[in-house]
Amino acid sequence: MRTPYQYFQSFFTAFIILCVTALPSFAAGVSDYHLDGSTINLIWAIPFAGMLLSIAIFPIVAEHFWHENFGKISLFWALSIIVPMVIYHGISITAGSVLHALLLEY
Repeated sequence: MRTPYQYFQSFFTAFIILCVTALPSFAAGVSDYHLDGSTINLIWAIPFAGMLLSIAIFPIVAEHFWHENFGKISLFWALSIIVPMVIYHGISITAGSVLHALLLEY
């Protein structure tokens, strides 16, 4: 079993990697690292809708499964948006968008 310190260490390491990959985009200027909303179509909303449906339906339909695996389900939906975003928009734009969401939205 992992200790809280090990979870923090993993999170901190991932955060540092995310910051380092976003540095070129931050150095290029604020407008260069951000997503242009005109290039995003409706297909990009599927992971968000999937996450919302999972949160709404799984606790009712499969309560035990949800409580045991909600972190894995959330990770699946997060990766289902991050991986295609890296492929289509690049690591710098993706890292900048993720950092923006983590630091400024929450």
